[in-house]
Amino acid sequence: MRRLGHAGGLPIVAGLFVANLLWAANPVMTKFLLEDLDPLQVAWLRVTTSAAVLGLGWFIFRVRGKISGQQPKGRVLLRAALMGTIVFYLTPLLITYGLDASLATHNSLITGLEPVVTIVLAWLILRERLGPGRWLTVLIAFAGFALLSGFTSYGTNSGQVFGNLLLLTAMAGEAMYSIIGKGIVRDTHPVAILAIALATGALCLTVHLAIAGGVPQASQFTARGLAALVWVGPIATAGCYAYWLATLRHIPVHVAAFSLFVQPLLGAVLGYALMADRLSSVQWAGGGMILLGLAVHIMAGERSANINHRNQPPPANEV
Repeated sequence: MRRLGHAGGLPIVAGLFVANLLWAANPVMTKFLLEDLDPLQVAWLRVTTSAAVLGLGWFIFRVRGKISGQQPKGRVLLRAALMGTIVFYLTPLLITYGLDASLATHNSLITGLEPVVTIVLAWLILRERLGPGRWLTVLIAFAGFALLSGFTSYGTNSGQVFGNLLLLTAMAGEAMYSIIGKGIVRDTHPVAILAIALATGALCLTVHLAIAGGVPQASQFTARGLAALVWVGPIATAGCYAYWLATLRHIPVHVAAFSLFVQPLLGAVLGYALMADRLSSVQWAGGGMILLGLAVHIMAGERSANINHRNQPPPANEV
């Protein structure tokens, strides 16, 4: 963290904490929407409103010359479309159907598993080697998930277990946002990448909704539902996702990971206060283990980054 100041890194990290503060309320806001709409409708509205707002903003800023840079093409277009299919089509469905069956507090605590799921994906897909510390992270975090979901208890709520499994799978989808985005954001403006991804997700969800039927009607919305839609769509998706992708140009992922603590902690408080979610002592212990796993993951990433930094030769002006 000490090395951030030279490039304005501290304001970037502060912005990441703000983004995570906004994301922390997503489970509760989505629950509010699910009181008015079904899960498919919620996912469709979240992504399509985000795509519309971001697309309009991109057009206005391009016309006024506020945004410049290479236009996405070829490999970048394909990867941005893949990102859209995974992150803004499949993942929103997993989240809304998972939340419909589970609790906002569970969702908030499960978000702490995202970086842990990422290292498991890297091991499975990229064949990256995991040391003992990383395996300890995985063990602690997934043991916490089992306790939170009630796998160790008699009389387990099967609906909540199914919902939590969907939410856990959604963390793999969320992880793909950084994995795919990191490889293409250096050559193309992040807003352009996000606009393509959101448009792809919106198109897939629109086709899905047309096949399934059930386009939402204006009479279905309450004032609270409309406010929740603005929160989870244009603000927390279009705005915060664009900011997160932009930060990948400037800071390493392990630094951004520090901000992730905000989501499960504040989200659990909001779920308890606004949704009256009540967890057993065993479930709270499971949530605590997820946070412990996240802490171990972050500390391991920081230690690895410091070692790599010490092993690098000094800049030319310091020789």
